Amino acid sequence: MKEQEKSSADRQGPGSLLRYVGAVAEAAARRRQVRSVPKGAAADADGPPASRAETPADVLLVRDIMDTLAPSVRGTTPFTEVARALSRGHAGSLPVLDAEDQVIGVVSEADLLVRAAVEGTGPLPGALARYREVPLSDEARKETAERLMTAPAITVQPGATVAEAAWLACLSRLKRLPVVDQEGHLVGTVLRHALLEALVGDDGLRAEIEAVVRSTAPEAADTVQVSVHAGNVTLTGSAGAADVAAMLAGIREMDGVREVTDRLIAV
Repeated sequence: MKEQEKSSADRQGPGSLLRYVGAVAEAAARRRQVRSVPKGAAADADGPPASRAETPADVLLVRDIMDTLAPSVRGTTPFTEVARALSRGHAGSLPVLDAEDQVIGVVSEADLLVRAAVEGTGPLPGALARYREVPLSDEARKETAERLMTAPAITVQPGATVAEAAWLACLSRLKRLPVVDQEGHLVGTVLRHALLEALVGDDGLRAEIEAVVRSTAPEAADTVQVSVHAGNVTLTGSAGAADVAAMLAGIREMDGVREVTDRLIAV
């Protein structure tokens, strides 16, 4: 079976993958500590939680970080239009929908490249040889997203926790997951880097912000409190007026910061 958009070692690197796996494991461990498991249900120590009786209010869900604008193609979309859609959106892969807007698979650049690459090579053995029977221009008119896609699609629901979605993305090595409702209709997409940021970004970002506070306003290091939730930063406490302006300017320029809420009292 074709694989949905595997991560590239050249672009991601082993360090990124190890960091991601570590973050997933740490998040799962934290959730096991704060969640009670119903009698008869078991949590898999080597995988995502099997069942949850309650979800703490401060646990991020997929709906909190997913993109609601989710480009897709129909199963009947021709080869050339699929290629244009992938190129236009720089998506790497797109969900494939049936007539009822349900996700039936995922088509990726790799799926199209296999078809295009064999045209530029010599005789091919085995299963790939069938692609040589018709020139690309003719075959492309016959191929559709449904024929090219990987199925069934690996999807996640909006109510899943970020840790659970991260396990799914990690084990399947996917860069993005289609988000579907209970009927399988596409409602969004969640990216692996968004999952990573949600799992470890807040702690790391808070430490970086606290460092900015110490460097720009040393006297306020003990009077300014920093909280971060999904990249949204809130500053409370007190600091000098000039220090507040310098801190806010530096924090707003930081990577990973989505929004800064200033609740500081200038003194």
